Amino acid sequence: METKLHDYQIKAIESIYNFFYTGANKGKMHLATGMGVGIVLALYVDKILQSKPDASILFLSALQIQHEQAKSVFAKYAPQVSVNSKLKVSAGITFAKYEDVISEKIGAKLSAFDLVICNDAHSVDKNYYGALPACEQAKYLAVLQANIALKGFFSDATFIYKYTISDALNEGHAFNWTCYMHMDLQT
Repeated sequence: METKLHDYQIKAIESIYNFFYTGANKGKMHLATGMGVGIVLALYVDKILQSKPDASILFLSALQIQHEQAKSVFAKYAPQVSVNSKLKVSAGITFAKYEDVISEKIGAKLSAFDLVICNDAHSVDKNYYGALPACEQAKYLAVLQANIALKGFFSDATFIYKYTISDALNEGHAFNWTCYMHMDLQT
């Protein structure tokens, strides 16, 4: 499927792809809500697996519904990506909740993953999950939909890519609804 991407999405994919091949262990990306973060992540994972077919990727999020949403985006935009149905380390992508890692269901296996994508990474600190187990082999990518300062595990992460809602408004990729907030719509 040919997907037409916006320039900021292409830049995001390239930036986080390059991060995968750097010496840095932790990076963070801010892509504002509604700017296609799911598509960016699906195409990013696909690009990694094309260059390194045996890569094992873990996608963490706080809620099961976020996994289901991500899986549907992957199925549509990157159908060739192998989605692992069980919590195991193997080539492709595995979906899990933060609590699965914290409760040690897969915490001990983190060092076997090449990449750990932390969706809504601010949840790691905000919901008192504590620090993710650090391992030298895995790279961690914090995905933020809001421009939130992170504490704890991702506080020292390098900003890899940032595209705010202000950027989207300035470039015409979003509409400013605030002008309609005071309108009387009862006509």
